[in-house]
Amino acid sequence: MARRPALAVVTAVLAAITIAGCSATSAPTDKTPLPATPNAAIAETTATTMTVSGTVSFPCSSGNECFTGDAEGTTVCGGDGGYSDLGQDTSIAITDASGTTVGIGHVLYGALHDYTCELKFTAEDVPTGAGFYGIEISHRGVVKFAEADLASPVTLTIG
Repeated sequence: MARRPALAVVTAVLAAITIAGCSATSAPTDKTPLPATPNAAIAETTATTMTVSGTVSFPCSSGNECFTGDAEGTTVCGGDGGYSDLGQDTSIAITDASGTTVGIGHVLYGALHDYTCELKFTAEDVPTGAGFYGIEISHRGVVKFAEADLASPVTLTIG
């Protein structure tokens, strides 16, 4: 009968260790901030940005739509006449699916190719995850793109 008391003691010790182990887990305290929404912590760790780049082209056939110059052996261009708002440093607005501006960029430079002025633009640090985006050059209207399409430079044409 000596075995029963020893078994009871071992069982009691194991139960005490199990209970102590359960109470040792960390639980939120008043000092532990909780995320506002259940997925907030996930969103914070997966938030990234992208660079949106591309070209906007317009014709220079009648001579009054473009100005041209020469910079280090390259014929540069910008808008004139009806396209006078298009050129180096023209602003680019990137909007999300709801129309909220999420990025701002600008035209870097323009180059003349076969009577077409091609302006290169870029907008950095645009948040990802919106699904669809809009790009607006100057006041020329918004052109919509799926986020996947913005992984490569986009091409816009005016006129």
